[in-house]
Amino acid sequence: EGETGCGKELVAHSIHHLSERASKPLIKINCAAIPSELFESELFGYEYGAFTGADKKGKKGKFEMASGGSLFLDEINQMPLVMQPKLLRVLQENEVEKIGGKESIPINIRLIAASNTSLEKMISDNTFRSDLFYRLNVLNIKVPALRERKEDIPLLVDHMIKKFNFQLGLSVQGIHSNVIEKFKEYEWPGNIRELQNVVERGMNMALTGVMEWKHFEAYFENKSLRHVERHKKNGDLLIKQAKKNLEKEILLESLEKYGSNKTRCAKELGISRTLLYKKMKEYDLKV
Repeated sequence: EGETGCGKELVAHSIHHLSERASKPLIKINCAAIPSELFESELFGYEYGAFTGADKKGKKGKFEMASGGSLFLDEINQMPLVMQPKLLRVLQENEVEKIGGKESIPINIRLIAASNTSLEKMISDNTFRSDLFYRLNVLNIKVPALRERKEDIPLLVDHMIKKFNFQLGLSVQGIHSNVIEKFKEYEWPGNIRELQNVVERGMNMALTGVMEWKHFEAYFENKSLRHVERHKKNGDLLIKQAKKNLEKEILLESLEKYGSNKTRCAKELGISRTLLYKKMKEYDLKV
């Protein structure tokens, strides 16, 4: 679970490739990209003559294709309500039946589902089935937004430079440290996907050597970063310190309330345990 562009698909890849299923396929499907009338045939497949226009050879569904490996359902929050009980049955019975088929086909998959919105909130809005949610929610991984882990920016940028040098045939040698600091002042609403686009843009402008702020300045011209630069001397640092003081006070209050139960503390604050420990270290909180 995580915002758009924060790297959920990379987490899915890691889960698959670090598992005993790594030698089998990882099949990916974006639930938002499939018309509702084609959903069932995409997931379960169909036999010859199942409907007008069906392939004469029939077709394997994504579940059957992923058998032995993993099936990644991206943006599962976009799955039509009418499909949800059918998916639930497959997960409970470990078998699928093709459209127009007469026999059930056993399957053995690991299902990885991603959502860019809270499925629990969708349940309360009656747009997602609670029984499917509880069947899916065996292990929940929250992928933090980039603004919550800005210390990762240097590592991510270094990886992107190597990647785009190879893909685009460029020879960019790095990025100036003051650019990285400015990157950390930006909130990155588009998360890692936005950072990747910005780095690629800068590399196409630089082509070689070390990237400097001039290669990125135009992108940030009308964004909040410019506001930070203009007003930092006139009180922005005081605002930033006040926010830190408030954050520390809230953390301390919650830690004192739950003591050693860091899981409950993190849940109340709406952050991951990993981020909680980082914040405790940042503010030197020993509770």
